[in-house]
Amino acid sequence: MERRSYKVVLEGTIISGFDRGMVLRNLSKLFNRSPELIEKLLSGESRVIKKGLDFATAGRYHETLKHAGAMSHIEPEYESATEMPEPEISQSPSHGPSDDHVLVCPRCGYKPSSADDVLAIRGDCPRCGLIVRKDTQISALLSDEEESVLSGGALNPYGDRTPASWKRRILASIHTFTIFLAAYFFLFLIFILFVLPVDRIFQTMIKDFLPTVLAAFPVSIMSLTVFLVCFVLPLVTGGRSWGQQLTDIEVFYAGETRGGDLYLSLAFRAAAVLIVSFAPGMAAVRIGQWLGLPSNHLATQTMMIAMGALGWMLSWIFAFSRLDARGVLDLAGSTIQVESEPLPADAVRKALIPFLAIVALWVVFGLVIPCLLKG
Repeated sequence: MERRSYKVVLEGTIISGFDRGMVLRNLSKLFNRSPELIEKLLSGESRVIKKGLDFATAGRYHETLKHAGAMSHIEPEYESATEMPEPEISQSPSHGPSDDHVLVCPRCGYKPSSADDVLAIRGDCPRCGLIVRKDTQISALLSDEEESVLSGGALNPYGDRTPASWKRRILASIHTFTIFLAAYFFLFLIFILFVLPVDRIFQTMIKDFLPTVLAAFPVSIMSLTVFLVCFVLPLVTGGRSWGQQLTDIEVFYAGETRGGDLYLSLAFRAAAVLIVSFAPGMAAVRIGQWLGLPSNHLATQTMMIAMGALGWMLSWIFAFSRLDARGVLDLAGSTIQVESEPLPADAVRKALIPFLAIVALWVVFGLVIPCLLKG
């Protein structure tokens, strides 16, 4: 006589009376995934969470999801040749964990006494704190297909941390770009004052500032600025960029980090910045030369700047498309960006005012003053 088995189906909706944000947080803890990834499970599409269960075990899974606020139901998978009476869903499920799946803490010997025990649900020992099982109870229920969809084909690098929001990341990028523009401006002034002949300083600084900047792009001064902003400054601020520090973004190594070395991680991030900024433009210029297209110095530099902007636009699209929200720089440095504190109310103002100020400085020196002198 063949035994009947059951499957647990997550319906993709929340139970009436539950707050969606609360349900996202509950499922995030159960699945050990970020709320952004859990959104896929609440998209309204039914998903089979686990197959091949006896009814009592399926009932426990159903109750766990119910307490989290997610709609689910139990379905029979197949029936035996001889019809057996179907147990009622109201029957009390067995509270003791099956002998085949008992977790025992290898450090202190603690053993869960029921299916609701902390060790049975979360996988960490309540006595000594050892993480006996990295996956939570619900995470262990996922089929291979669902695990792949939820995690994007890779292990979740965030664990129980909250990934930094996109708003926070964008503001951090604006902060960092601001200090980059400021550093580049003042390094270029130093270049003008100490490298150029004295009789050319006034002409270059007042009348030919922007053409000289374009002529120097993207050689030593630009590369030196990237090195200072993306490598030296993060060393001073504990591995974070200026923008990440001001927006309270914490940076941690991901599970696949290359040896966990801060210097190596920052070097890879700085190299990625140079590649994204310059590689598309250099490739476009080379292709134009190969095709025999006519070009001059201004056209070449304009192409470099335009393709650099396109490269960063594509890098942001790439980051948005990833389920783990890790961009090119995070992948290059094997890092993750997380948040633990609310974003300050004046964060937008603090990001935009310095940015607009440094842009105005560039406009004044590059366009306004030369136009006034020519007029």
